Amino acid sequence: MKKLPIIAFAPHPWHEPQWMNRQQLLSRLGKRGWPVIYSDGALNIWQRKSNRWLQATWFGAIEQTDNISLYHSCKILPRWEKYRLVDQLAIQKHSLSLKKAINLGSKDSSFISLAFHPFFWPYVETLNSDFVVFHIYDLFSKMHAWDSNIELMYQNLLNRADLITASSEAMVQDLSEKQLNKVKILHNGVDLDIFNNDIKYPCPDDLSEIPHPRIMNTGNIGRKIDLSLIVDIAKKRPEWHWVLVGNVMLNSLETDPYSQTALNESKNLSNIHFLGEKNRLEIPAYAQHSDINVICYRIRKDEWVSAVYPLKLNEYLAIGKPVISSPIETVINLFSSVVDIASTPQEWVNAIEKALNQGGVGTSCDRINISKQNSWDNRVDNLETWLFELLN
Repeated sequence: MKKLPIIAFAPHPWHEPQWMNRQQLLSRLGKRGWPVIYSDGALNIWQRKSNRWLQATWFGAIEQTDNISLYHSCKILPRWEKYRLVDQLAIQKHSLSLKKAINLGSKDSSFISLAFHPFFWPYVETLNSDFVVFHIYDLFSKMHAWDSNIELMYQNLLNRADLITASSEAMVQDLSEKQLNKVKILHNGVDLDIFNNDIKYPCPDDLSEIPHPRIMNTGNIGRKIDLSLIVDIAKKRPEWHWVLVGNVMLNSLETDPYSQTALNESKNLSNIHFLGEKNRLEIPAYAQHSDINVICYRIRKDEWVSAVYPLKLNEYLAIGKPVISSPIETVINLFSSVVDIASTPQEWVNAIEKALNQGGVGTSCDRINISKQNSWDNRVDNLETWLFELLN
């Protein structure tokens, strides 16, 4: 069957130190012969002083990378929500540029629009493609930026989509019955080419200086990370070293007193180590040279964190080291045989002791075997099957 072009939108630049599910999925679809073009939307007039604006060209540009076409937005006619007509013209111009870049005529509708966020409903509506796919990667309605305008775009996109995919079951539990009939669960996966226990990575220099036992958390360090819990345990067990590999998101932490206080305290503890953001190709070495890999999230009622399927989960499992997680619904339901679950500081202490002394929950082989069932290649097998069903 012919593989139709895919015009994909997500609210992040393609070139990031860490790949999210959109890069993992789209690069593999491109490798399999689906013509894919990726955009993070048109420039906005309010971005005039940003790096994105300064790096942009007047007429836009197309970059071939990772088996997809990456569209770099132009400075001519940026979005300006204050003036609706100007804003609509900007969206139309951006949409036409994407179609032209992937060899589609201005009136051609024989393609797939794939949106990873409600923000992109205006583009999907303007493109008016024959097929629309919406991938839900977070519990959007619980995010801090949620408002009635985003809610309207979200519902429009849900209703228009021919296929809805979601990273976890919890993300779609509030959808209507009609919307749920279009839903397929597409969990996050792992790139087994780099997260592979058979590859013996040298210990990174900045990690080699840190004593064992090392308790590792990878990923952005924002308000979803329970820094207060980490500080509490670090004080009680100074011989355990917490290693946080990721970008410290000060804008997120400093707007939350709970997190800000913990961040300030952590700087005075010699057994909490912030190693900064690393490239995705570097992360496996850090995880491999830890003693325990953790998902230490702050779980609160009515917040989006409880519904996530952590990207790092299967990456940790593929390394084979013991894994401990906060009580995330997806982890509890699907991974309790290989991941220890802890809520309170004492439960975390008990789980860490169990991991250090007894190898944690499950065996290294158990964890690695489960990760192999959850590769990104397997996820794209499923997605491709659903796309062919859609085109039929």
